[in-house]
Amino acid sequence: MQVDFTGLRLHHETFEDISFSGVSFEEAELHHCRFIRCDFSSARMPECRTESSHFEDCNFNNASLGGSQHRFTSFTNCTFSRAVMFGAVFHHCRLLGSSFASAVLSGCTIFGGDWSFVDLQYQDLSNQRLGPIQLVEADLRACNLEEADLQGANLSRANLSQARLRGANLRQTRVEGTDLRNVDLRGVKIDVPFAVAYAKALGAVLE
Repeated sequence: MQVDFTGLRLHHETFEDISFSGVSFEEAELHHCRFIRCDFSSARMPECRTESSHFEDCNFNNASLGGSQHRFTSFTNCTFSRAVMFGAVFHHCRLLGSSFASAVLSGCTIFGGDWSFVDLQYQDLSNQRLGPIQLVEADLRACNLEEADLQGANLSRANLSQARLRGANLRQTRVEGTDLRNVDLRGVKIDVPFAVAYAKALGAVLE
């Protein structure tokens, strides 16, 4: 599709099974729009803004999303392989089941929302103020979460194998079903319920 969406404002539009590969959405504003099974591979989306929009089964591989801002937007089962997202902002967004394999998330801002079942392995989320984010069954293997604020987050059944957590705030986090046996918690801020869950994971019998 040889279309240029640069600077356009779209409201309540719906697109299905359309290729936007290589198309420019630079500084575009998408409000309450729906994109179903659309291809945004190699799309240019710097400074693009979305609000209360919905992307489902969309492909953002190799897309440029640097400086983009997303509020209350849903990206369900989307792929962001090798996408560049430096400086992107996700405020209470829903990324359920999406994959960020080899994506560049450095410098992005994530606060709250539902990132359950998301593939974030090897990503750098250090110093993030993630807040009460949902990370149920998220793949966080070898993820850098040093100094991240995860207070109130739901990490139930998340994969934290080899995750780097030094200095992270894990107070009031939920870890039901999460394997904590090989998680390095040195320097991590925890509360009593988390300490109890960790002790049980190590085989302690609490009476």
